[in-house]
Amino acid sequence: LDNGQLDMKQVQEGDKEWDDENVGVVDTKDIETESRYFRRLSEKFWSFKGWTGRSWGGRYVGCPELPDGTPLTEFRSTVIEMKRVVNQTKGGKKRTVSCLVVVGNGNGAAGFAVGKGNDVRTAIRKAKNTAVKYLQVIPRCDGHTIYHDITTKYCKTRILMKKGVPGDGLHCQRAITAVCDLVGIQDLRTKIIGSTNPLNIVRATFQGFSSQETHQDLANRTGKFLVEYRKECGFRPVVVAVPEGKQGTAIPMLKALQMLHPSLDKNNR
Repeated sequence: LDNGQLDMKQVQEGDKEWDDENVGVVDTKDIETESRYFRRLSEKFWSFKGWTGRSWGGRYVGCPELPDGTPLTEFRSTVIEMKRVVNQTKGGKKRTVSCLVVVGNGNGAAGFAVGKGNDVRTAIRKAKNTAVKYLQVIPRCDGHTIYHDITTKYCKTRILMKKGVPGDGLHCQRAITAVCDLVGIQDLRTKIIGSTNPLNIVRATFQGFSSQETHQDLANRTGKFLVEYRKECGFRPVVVAVPEGKQGTAIPMLKALQMLHPSLDKNNR
């Protein structure tokens, strides 16, 4: 060995001796450098499409943690906005970092919070650990979209949300796309009117998702059966919600007529 180099002429396989013209010299230092490079590359945070590469917006920042340090692996965290704030005090300028983070499990539970700290890592840790304490349960229609079209407003930000069909995808502003990914919504179209402040957009999005009226809520409010005509069902009437007082007698009859939605049949069991 000489400076980490291995002379391959001395390596023999059985009675055959290797030719030094065909076998190069392996430098162990190069192997260690390459492994460190790929290790750092795998540890870098990656972001959604639509965010600039030099900003923290849209980046996954790991999972939140409990006060005792236990990681909540079923949740993911995404940075929506990262900004540096300078406050002029008597002793001089005080620089801090403010971070807006959204946390979700991709299955209808999500929350958001703002964290502040002297450096980026501290602000992110405070934001994601606080957001997991304020989770909201977001109802989803068939597990992929919202139940109906929504118009929501927060301050000067107004968002129009349109229900999507399976395979439609997310046609939204990048902050709303990040929220939908963490909530578990796969098909949605939105339009923002007014201010595009990231915090206002996130607040308006959660406000709209939480204000949905599910099929069962609509049936209970009106006291009527809720029927849908879908292309995948041959445009035949399918009952998706039954008022609470009529479920005992109506569900067996609708099941016999093959007009009951599979979700109602599953809940009745």
